[in-house]
This record gives sequence, structure tokens and C-alpha cells, in this order.
Amino acid sequence: MPGIWYSLAQGDQGSVALGLSYIHTRRALWSGLESLRPKGRENSFVTSIRYCLP
Repeated sequence: MPGIWYSLAQGDQGSVALGLSYIHTRRALWSGLESLRPKGRENSFVTSIRYCLP
């Protein structure tokens, strides 16, 4: 999942980083039935906090 990571702290005890990603999902079924086909769309923002041991 692509996104950005920002390093908050880095030291002898490890490092802490904050991550942010955006996900857009779209799905369409039954291409032959243009007017009756079900559609789905979802937009998500995902945040993460990562602690890495030294």
C-alpha cells in the first residue's frame, strides 16, 4: 500500500514513524447490463504508527 512515512523520533532505543495512505477501490460487475449492474466505490484513509527496535 503506497503512502508517506514521517519519522517522528530516532535514537538509541529505536525509531518511531507515522504513516498515511489513501485507498480508492472501485468495482463494477456484469459489463453487459450497463443500466442494471451493481457498482461499489470505497475511499479510505489509513494511518499507522510504527516503532522499530534498534
